[in-house]
Amino acid sequence: MPSLESSKDQPPQLRQFFPGERLHGNLNERAPDGSRDENVFDILQGVGITLLVRYHPAPPRPSAFGADLYGTREEKYSRLQSSHAGADAFVPLNPKSPNYFFVEKDEAGMAEYEQFTPIPNLFEVGGLGFQSHRDNLVVAFSEHELKERMKNFFDLNSTDADVKKEFGINDYERFIVSRFRRENAFNPRAIRRIQYRSMDYRFVYYADLIIQRWLIRVHG
Repeated sequence: MPSLESSKDQPPQLRQFFPGERLHGNLNERAPDGSRDENVFDILQGVGITLLVRYHPAPPRPSAFGADLYGTREEKYSRLQSSHAGADAFVPLNPKSPNYFFVEKDEAGMAEYEQFTPIPNLFEVGGLGFQSHRDNLVVAFSEHELKERMKNFFDLNSTDADVKKEFGINDYERFIVSRFRRENAFNPRAIRRIQYRSMDYRFVYYADLIIQRWLIRVHG
């Protein structure tokens, strides 16, 4: 539930009471009994409803409650139209740092688990890798395919409008198609073999501006 997760960034006086109903509906999710579970919206990501109540004066400790609702879209609509925030299905939750989980968690063995070194701390340097914003242009399954595609991109016999339409690209931040095509030329040395995903090797045209630079994070 994104709205609940973000509550840790709000002032304490606003975090007084959280009844949250998890409507689920993730594309790959099913109800605990194996039956069909549908989304209440036409989206792939599961959703939830959060009600925030502010008391005055504020209680000494904010309260959080949660409930789960599985089933078809029609069943969820019916339940939501007839339910209220005080439904018996809501159970008390205890979200706490650093993750603030707004679900019931089995914390057996948690103390032992937290004694291990966190995975991010094992690496001095980390990052997301490059992001092209235009993989359909600069990423291909073969070197030959990418070479021909980039040659066509740089061919000034084609208009900028035609190139944008053919490759499904647009100007983005510092990458201006008309300028880039005229200030640069095809460079075969820019074609690199990459691990696009796990066990998925492809080729990329790795050149400044047409590829967003690596996002590097250094610990410390």
